[in-house]
Amino acid sequence: MYRSYEIELSRGAFSNQYERLKPGISALYPNLRKSLACKIAQYGYDKNIPVDGELIEKTWFPQGEFHVFISHSHKDIELASCLAVYLKWRMGINAFVDSLVWGYRDTLIKQLTPTGLGHYRWTEEQKLSFTSSVASHVDCMLLKSLMEVMDRCECILFLNTPNAMTTEGVCGKTMSAWIYGEMEAARRLRKIVPERLRLTKRAMENYSRVVLDESVGAQPVIMMSHPMDTSHLQKISSNKFVDWTNAVVSTDPQQSLDTLYSLMK
Repeated sequence: MYRSYEIELSRGAFSNQYERLKPGISALYPNLRKSLACKIAQYGYDKNIPVDGELIEKTWFPQGEFHVFISHSHKDIELASCLAVYLKWRMGINAFVDSLVWGYRDTLIKQLTPTGLGHYRWTEEQKLSFTSSVASHVDCMLLKSLMEVMDRCECILFLNTPNAMTTEGVCGKTMSAWIYGEMEAARRLRKIVPERLRLTKRAMENYSRVVLDESVGAQPVIMMSHPMDTSHLQKISSNKFVDWTNAVVSTDPQQSLDTLYSLMK
């Protein structure tokens, strides 16, 4: 990762292009999504044989070549998706949005949990323990995959909306454990200056952070807030985003990102 930004956008940022972008969401990364067609039975599930975690991780959370990681609240998935499509269409930038590329955490947990738990004659405590064990394995695979894709992306865009965090002075709050965890992970990721910039530009200020989206749906969850210090992030306003898009003259992703870096000096 090279740089991280906090970007504030609304549906109006795409003006009349919003409806035109929506159809492109499902077709953004079709090749990666195809791998999710695999059924859990193909992983060799058996209560006496260990499940192949590496195969599941590669199938459910595949890695790809991305320039930008978009961190967002699950409630802002439509906005994040349209931003990804716009960056690809206007600038040639491949943007990572978890739900466009990966399978859902909760779906994987359900598939790894036998539907007939009663068949094993377990107590309720044993059933809960088993389900918690499955969730632990899935979360570890998900976090590892997230850190890998964030580390490989050149730029991170945190989509700051009221759904993602509330502002309280310098340090805001988020109700999302995933946003909090990803932000802290990104804060500690190595900073790598792209090869094309090493001869012309030298280190800058600190970077970092990001976020993801948790697929909670209508399931009951604990209400817990976490501190969100974004003082180290450069802020991209809606107007600055428009300046960036207007300044881009090609669909070369590297030139498009270099344009952003120059505007944010």
